[in-house]
Amino acid sequence: KIFNYEFPKKNIFISNNLKIIYLGWFWRDWSLKGNGLSSILSGLEIRDDNFKNTQDIYGVTSLDEDWVIINQMIKFYKYVLVASFVFPCAKNCMPFLYA
Repeated sequence: KIFNYEFPKKNIFISNNLKIIYLGWFWRDWSLKGNGLSSILSGLEIRDDNFKNTQDIYGVTSLDEDWVIINQMIKFYKYVLVASFVFPCAKNCMPFLYA
């Protein structure tokens, strides 16, 4: 059985003395670039790879694993390359779709 995620009730936060603060309200430049720059200035080690290999403009995403990059590459191959082949030849290769 699959269960949907349910956000904890307020009493659980109170009983465990937890507080959640949305930093976007306090931090004016709450963005990937702004957070990355702030983290780099605080000692974050970013990827030592180029954009062509990672498709990461700032070098600050998916620092602890490579699966996101591989997943994006698979999506590219699946949707862009396959679609660019299938759609132009579909009328000739699969005429039953256009009957």
